[in-house]
Amino acid sequence: MNSAPPPPKPPAVLPFLIIAYALGGLLATDTYLPSMPLLADEFATTNKDVQFTLSAYFAGITIANLFYGPLSDRYGRRPILLLGGVAFLVATFVCALAISIEMLTLGRFAQGAAVCSLTVTSRATIRELYDDAKTTRLNAYVAMAEGLAPAIGPIIGAEILLLLGWRWNFYLVAAMAGLALVGLFFALPESNTQPNPYALRPGPMARIYGRLLMTRDFIGPVGASGLIFGGLMLYITAAPFLLIDEMGLTPRQFSQTQAAVVLTYIIGLIGTSRLIIRIGPKPLLNLGLVLVTLGGLGMLGMALAGFTGFWGFVAPFAFYTLGIGVAMAPMLTWAMSANRAATGSVAALLGTVTMACAFLGSHAAIWIYNGETLPIAIAIAGISCAAVTVYGVSRLRPRKGRE
Repeated sequence: MNSAPPPPKPPAVLPFLIIAYALGGLLATDTYLPSMPLLADEFATTNKDVQFTLSAYFAGITIANLFYGPLSDRYGRRPILLLGGVAFLVATFVCALAISIEMLTLGRFAQGAAVCSLTVTSRATIRELYDDAKTTRLNAYVAMAEGLAPAIGPIIGAEILLLLGWRWNFYLVAAMAGLALVGLFFALPESNTQPNPYALRPGPMARIYGRLLMTRDFIGPVGASGLIFGGLMLYITAAPFLLIDEMGLTPRQFSQTQAAVVLTYIIGLIGTSRLIIRIGPKPLLNLGLVLVTLGGLGMLGMALAGFTGFWGFVAPFAFYTLGIGVAMAPMLTWAMSANRAATGSVAALLGTVTMACAFLGSHAAIWIYNGETLPIAIAIAGISCAAVTVYGVSRLRPRKGRE
């Protein structure tokens, strides 16, 4: 069999365009968070139905992720990313024009199903175009930009809500993502230089996914990152209602609180990008998981001690998000190296597991939220301990050789 031709040299602007598109896509989640408590009145529905619009977004990502990987392995990264981007723009306009909670929920599901075309193809593209050190640094930079979305998204969303109304949040997302998509149309190279004609066959797909789920190099980092991300989504789903409805924050104050919490995530990512070459990924990964656990257990301890107000809820979670920032890029690089012959499928399954955990975390918030801090604290503490356990078990024996 002939060896695959070398991938093309990526243009210098490519990471910036990927970051810009990712930022636009992720703002679809974060700009409308301050509006969520108001949407129940807008559509004459319940808070749980509004919270489910966020869960629907993650459900769309979870289901669609499995297909984008094999599709990009078969037809290439470029066409899948661009076509998915067009679908994302259409879904965003559906959300902006929604006249019922059902239409908004459908639009959110379609947004999630479309936007993950970027997640899968960009991770695979970066892995194929750059070496290990550069990949980790780019993953950190991409994650840093993604971290800006939950930091600035609620701030932007709160101001747009006050000035123009919640629908303009989605118009802004469409404008940002659309401009980045045009740039990617001209700059994105095809990194998949050896398409797999069998990638879409059910048998090979099932075998690849089955092998990955039995590989410690994959399930260790993916299981841990998925659980951590699920805890993050649980917090994000419950926080607008707990902080605004129960603690009396205004939408603007909530957005500022959200930005402060996410700032710790960005600090963690900056630290990782600067230290990764000097000390390597494993110490950073270990440190990140320690911080996540301290944050989760700290929130539980504060709640049990009766500190159930603003600082008892928000301050410990800042440690949790700092830990995510430190650990996320090394975990992604580790997972994406599990099977270099099927990078698209690896990225797809990584996204599916992560988003399935995000969906479960977001959906759990709907059912356990009762207007008090303690149920949320118990869940986040349990999730952080489970993530450390999954990671620890994956390191008990020597990892299987990479395929």
